[in-house]
Amino acid sequence: MVIPEDEGILYIESFAFSHYILENDKDTDSDDLDDKKTPIGNHTITSVVIPEGVEEIRKYAFYNCTALRKVTLPSSTTKIMEYAFYTNKSLEEINLEDVVVIGAKAFYDCERLLEANTLNANTIGEYAFTNCKYIQSVDLRELKRAGESAFANCTALSNVSFEKGVELIAPRAFYNCSALKNFTLPSSDVELDDFAF
Repeated sequence: MVIPEDEGILYIESFAFSHYILENDKDTDSDDLDDKKTPIGNHTITSVVIPEGVEEIRKYAFYNCTALRKVTLPSSTTKIMEYAFYTNKSLEEINLEDVVVIGAKAFYDCERLLEANTLNANTIGEYAFTNCKYIQSVDLRELKRAGESAFANCTALSNVSFEKGVELIAPRAFYNCSALKNFTLPSSDVELDDFAF
């Protein structure tokens, strides 16, 4: 699927490519309609090209799109919110070099994800890349904070590069990254939480 350009699209809305069930009887005090939706996924879409101008991929936008293999993001996309690509087990390629914020569980259980080498994100949420078993290398040059279990169980991850801006590596951020042999922290001021590595 190629989303047309020049339509003035600023974001990919929540649940845009993920089917959902609307549960009006869902017990919630919120007036937000999204809180009454339960995502169920999409099993047909295989590739998406997002046009220049789109700034944000909102929560659950591509949740459980089991056939999705490739996503092409424009340079204008700087935010990928929570659960955006959750459990996309076929996803192999997405360009993330212009993304600044990656939300919680954004790529959780994207087992085949290969292309995550250059991450310019300064904030990576909890469980963002957990169980991405094929990622081998990440360059975290802009990282300030990595959330809890951000890269947990990335068992092929062998190379991690940091720059001087990193402040906090949360609990289990790189837990069970069994191939990770060497990494260099830029200074002794980095706060390492329990089981960070």
